[in-house]
Amino acid sequence: MVARIEEKGPKYFEGKLQLRNPTPEVVNYVRKKIAQDKHVWIAKEEKAKNGIDLWLSSNKFLLDLGKKLKKRFAGILKTSKKLHTQHKITSKLLYRVTVLFRCLDFRKGDIIEVNGEKLKVMDISKQVMVKNLSTGKKERWKPEVLERYVR
Repeated sequence: MVARIEEKGPKYFEGKLQLRNPTPEVVNYVRKKIAQDKHVWIAKEEKAKNGIDLWLSSNKFLLDLGKKLKKRFAGILKTSKKLHTQHKITSKLLYRVTVLFRCLDFRKGDIIEVNGEKLKVMDISKQVMVKNLSTGKKERWKPEVLERYVR
C-alpha cells in the first residue's frame, strides 16, 4: 500500500462514496473492506449532514463495494459518473464515480404506516414486500417510495 500511495499520492482519488443514514455496522463494514484491500486508501473523509463522504482511490473497488453494500444491507444504491480528464498517452476518457448508499429507516419485520394503513415489512430486496395488517394482502413497493412515507 505504501508503494501505491507514493506512486499516485496520498490525496489521489478516483471516486466518492456517500453513506447516508448509516448504521455503525455499515460504517464498520466499509472501513473493514477498505483495510483489507492493499491497493485502496481513503484520500479524504468528510462528515455530511446525515452521513459521511469518503474519497477513495479506486473506481472499480468503489463500484464493487456499492454492490456489496446493497446485497448485505437494506438500502438504496445510486451511482453516477462524471468525465474528469483524458489519459495523456492512451487518450482514454477517465471518469470520477460517485456511489450513494442510503440506508433505509426500516428493517425486515418492522411495522410501518403508509396512508393510515399499517404494513409489516416481510422482505427487502429490489422491491420491499409488505403485508397489510388489516386486509392481509401482500404488496410490493419500491424502496424509494416507501422511504418517503416512513420518515
